[in-house]
Amino acid sequence: MKNFGKFLTVALLLSVSVFPLQAEIKESDEQAVYEMFEAQGMREQMNQIILTMVQNQTNAFPQMKAYQFDMLQFFMRTAGYDAVKKDLAGIYLKYFTVAEIREITKFYRSPIGKKMRTVSAPILLEANELSRKRLEKAVPEFMEMLRKKGIMGK
Repeated sequence: MKNFGKFLTVALLLSVSVFPLQAEIKESDEQAVYEMFEAQGMREQMNQIILTMVQNQTNAFPQMKAYQFDMLQFFMRTAGYDAVKKDLAGIYLKYFTVAEIREITKFYRSPIGKKMRTVSAPILLEANELSRKRLEKAVPEFMEMLRKKGIMGK
């Protein structure tokens, strides 16, 4: 339970740093981004990632199973697509022009773009799992390095 509290704190801090508040944007520009999000399947992808994260946490901390629905509701309300889409649109408009956004939208409406839409979330989840496993395997080496530097005890 103590570890879950740490996880929740990190998740909340991450959501604040990943989805910062943005300056006001023109409604027409925002709409262009929302069309891109729809073509990308952004809502489904983001919400699937949150669902998977909650499932992984309840699998790792079985005592949280009873609260799985509450966790899911909380994360959807605070970090799900509907909660962050406006701020996320601002982020995209920071890096792409509206013309570029429209080109991206065209891509996601093409056959290969539609395939990309269906495989993006599973690819991201697999990549995250790969990273987690590699980091987990490397922790003893890192701890040894810290021990040698006198940062960690024997």
